Amino acid sequence: MTADDAELVVPPESKLLRAAYEASGLSVPAMSKATEISKPSIHIAMNGFRYKQGQPVAVSPPDKTLVKLASLLRVQPAALREAGRERAAQLLEEIPADQRPTRVPEDISTRSRAEGRRVVTQQVLGVFSTEELRAEIQRREAKLAEDELYADEDEDNEAFHRELAEDLRTEQWPG
Repeated sequence: MTADDAELVVPPESKLLRAAYEASGLSVPAMSKATEISKPSIHIAMNGFRYKQGQPVAVSPPDKTLVKLASLLRVQPAALREAGRERAAQLLEEIPADQRPTRVPEDISTRSRAEGRRVVTQQVLGVFSTEELRAEIQRREAKLAEDELYADEDEDNEAFHRELAEDLRTEQWPG
């Protein structure tokens, strides 16, 4: 979308889905897998527009799509009603709890892997004293400063060699 698209009005239900999505921590591929809705359709539903002949056109997600996404993202029927989607709110209320899309296990495992990495990091860092960690940071900073110093010299050497090569190509040596 560009600044020229100021007249494009995003449907309130799309804004609602977008906010719930951002708060959920779910990925679009995980949502697609859980709801059996294509990734492009999910993007269109959350953005509230699609492109036709290169121009953005505001679109409202169909009730079926909206209900599946709202159920997964835990959007309440009352919020759908406020957005003017009474039928979708009714459909959402009619879904039995055991038939609602659930968050896929890979999202849970992703979070548990991240938590595991955090715990391991704490354990590894816990082995070292604060003084040892500070000394390591100072060593690394000194190494970076040294590398930057030599990088400047390398650039100077490259410039010298380029000038020398140009001189050799353009000047005639006494013979």
